[in-house]
Parts: sequence; C-alpha cells; structure tokens
Amino acid sequence: MTNQFHQLAGSEIVLAEIAEWLFGEGWTVEFYAVLLDESMCPDRVDGFRVAEFQPGTVDFSKADLVICLHQMVGMISEDLLDAGLASDSWPALLCMHLSAFHPLEAPGPFAEQRLADLILTNSPETTVAMREFGLEDDRLRVFPNPAPESFAAATPAPSRKLKRLLLVSNHPPEEVTEAISMLAESGVEVSFLGFEGQQRRLTPELLVEHDAVLTIGKTVQYALRAGRAVMCYDCFGGCGWLHDAQIMDKAEWYNFSGRDSRQRRSADALCKEILDGYEAARDFALKMQADFPERFRLEAGIRKILRELSDMKNSPDRTLRFRKASKDVEFRKQIRLERTLTSMYRDHARISFADTRDKTARKLRKQARVNRWTFREPPTYPIKMSWNLQRRTETVDVARSAAP
Repeated sequence: MTNQFHQLAGSEIVLAEIAEWLFGEGWTVEFYAVLLDESMCPDRVDGFRVAEFQPGTVDFSKADLVICLHQMVGMISEDLLDAGLASDSWPALLCMHLSAFHPLEAPGPFAEQRLADLILTNSPETTVAMREFGLEDDRLRVFPNPAPESFAAATPAPSRKLKRLLLVSNHPPEEVTEAISMLAESGVEVSFLGFEGQQRRLTPELLVEHDAVLTIGKTVQYALRAGRAVMCYDCFGGCGWLHDAQIMDKAEWYNFSGRDSRQRRSADALCKEILDGYEAARDFALKMQADFPERFRLEAGIRKILRELSDMKNSPDRTLRFRKASKDVEFRKQIRLERTLTSMYRDHARISFADTRDKTARKLRKQARVNRWTFREPPTYPIKMSWNLQRRTETVDVARSAAP
C-alpha cells in the first residue's frame, strides 16, 4: 500500500519489485495506491491486482502480510485491527521508509509505532532519521534497495574503453547535461532514462547494452549486481566513480545519493573524470560482482524479512499486543485522528497530481534538448509500466496473500 503509483520513480519501483517477487513465489498480491495512473497497471493477471485505494474497501481478513509506505498504515490501521478481532489473528505488518528527509517518508504519529512488526529503511542514514522520530532499534532493518536476480545474469562484460554510457536521472543538474553533451562529442554514445529522457523501466537487457551508468540511488545496485561501472553523481553532487570499497561503503551509508560528499564539479571536470576514471571503476565493479555475489540480492533480502516476520507472527507477545491495541479506546481515537490528518494531505495531493500530470505531458511534448544526444525514440508520456509477472513455483497457495 502506497500513496502514489503514477511515475517511474524510486518508491514505485521498490514496491513493484517486491510485489513481483512475491507473486513469482506463489503469493496472491493486491497492490493499492491513493494516486494511481492506469498506465502503470499491468494487464489482467490471476492472483495479481493493482487498484486505487479507497478507505474501508480492503479486506484484511485473508491477508498474511501487509506492506505500507508513505504513512499508509495510518489510513488502514483501524480496518486492520477490526479484521483480526474475529480470529484473534492479525497479518504481519511491514512499514518502509525510503528517505531521511522527505515528509511523506516520516512515520505517522501513532499507528506505526504501536503496530508495525518490522520497519525497513533503505540506508543507515534513513535509519538514523527514523530513530530520531522515536522508532525503536529492535524493529528497524536496513533493506538497501537490492536488485532482482535477473540483473546478476548480465552479459557480455563491459568494454575496456568507455563506449556507451547510460544516464539514469529524474533530476540531472546542469553540469551533468553539459558534460553528457561533451561526452557525445568525444565519441561516447549516451542514452538517457528519466523524466526528460526515455521514460521506461530499466531492465537487465537495457543495462548490458552499456558499459557504465551515471546515476544515484536505486540504480546503483542494479549496475553493481550486473558488473557495470557506476559514476555516482546527480543533484546533490557525489563521490564520482565507485572504484574502491571505502568510497563505496561511505556512499552506500547515504543510499548512494551523493550526499556522502556533496561535491559539485564543473561540466568540464565531470566530463574528464568520466573519461579518465572509467577503467578503474569497471575493474572494481567486476570484482564486486565476482567476490560478493550475495550483496544487493533482492531475493535473499525478502526471504530474510519473511522468515523474521513468520517467527514474530505466531508469538504470544505479538498476539497480546494486537489484542490490546484493538480494544484500546484511546488508541482508537488516536488512529482516527491520524487517518483524518493524512487524508487531508492526500486530498490535496489528488488535486496536485492531476494538475502535475497535465503539465508534465505538455512539458515532455515540447522537450527538445534530448535530441542533442543519442536516443532511439523521442520522450513519451504517459509511460506504460512494464511488469515481470511470472510464477516460479509449481504450486500456488492462494490462501497466502500480500497487500503491498
């Protein structure tokens, strides 16, 4: 369950990949978003549903797991408690936070602190921020934007000399766009994924067409799992090429956001650094892929979380905690207040969403500067989200369900 699912951005892709993996393992998945663009929805598939969230319409009585982003736990907590009263059993509740500073990524005032079984953050930086909001260490886990298994099979190996560079960014600063133009003039073929470039989901097939990636955030893990060199730089600046373990570990602490150094460069300096530092970064990426194949594995991360949740779910202490919360009159008042407060924001966001969608469409139709670079197609909007919905198990237990 999430606030928005209407563009190819971080939280949308994180949740989509978890939902895809669960579906592949035989789970029945219901995926709800307050702000939903139909272009992001998959074609009809049995056992997988994407729908607009409407308060009071989700049946939690059959769910084994509920995953919430963007303070959605405050919207559904009373329905969740009521659903478990009859059977004296409540689904596992997993909350996620993907930013240390975005207001919507902060926890709500009441529901999450009392009800969440586990709380995932995307980096130690975000974990520190969640502690400052009062969330307890014993429930916090780092889930570092791991990449799906398909990226590990990337072939062929990248070229010894930089020939093709992939820029992935929804907010490239001016020095990056200028540097990319310089690179193109130097003979490096450049592709651009993002709001002002190609709006499409990054796939292993697209990634392996390139030798290196210029990006921040979640795309870094894709590239490293695929053995591609990473230039970590964007709107916050950044450390540049990931070419040794010390630099990478520091960048990872900040979710590869560039906030580890906040070092900005001129376009000339950036272009030179990209050309001169590629080979060392390439060798480091291939070494990482060979020596640490377990790092950034989505499938391993989810399995670990599910095992821990399974152990918790059947404990007497947890049952007692939910039983008390369900019958606590004062807590009921608190979560109703939280639901009202978050609903006010979401009503405003619905209006902004419609307006922004129209403005984005107009902007992309007029967008011309990308034509200076190498693209197979012009920018398009709205995008059609591609999904990987394939069962990996022989038997599907339809009683298991997840409501991400």
